[in-house]
Amino acid sequence: MKQQIISDINKFKEEDIYSAMLYALYKLSNNKTYSTLSELIYILDKDNFLNLCSVLGGCTITIPTIEQLSNLTRSLLVYQYITVENKTFREACSLAGVTEEDKEVIKIYKMIVEILKNGAF
Repeated sequence: MKQQIISDINKFKEEDIYSAMLYALYKLSNNKTYSTLSELIYILDKDNFLNLCSVLGGCTITIPTIEQLSNLTRSLLVYQYITVENKTFREACSLAGVTEEDKEVIKIYKMIVEILKNGAF
């Protein structure tokens, strides 16, 4: 019986062990901010996960959505096309794939212009 348990434990992947540890941390601490930590080990490898803990341990972070990253990227492209490549706003938007419906992208672009104008970046 003991040998069977040891054999079964050895079948766990390293990620599964870390995931179980992180889930236990969540349940033992009763801290809702730990609720999704056990999933991170399947996204990052062990070394990168431990590096993340080393650098950001104790911090609470919010991960941006893909849509937020896309909007920011397109806003920065519009900025680059205008300021570096001397394109018009309309040309820059076209090159960056920004349409009139992309109000959030245009809003972010305007914020970038304002921030950089004040040298606060």
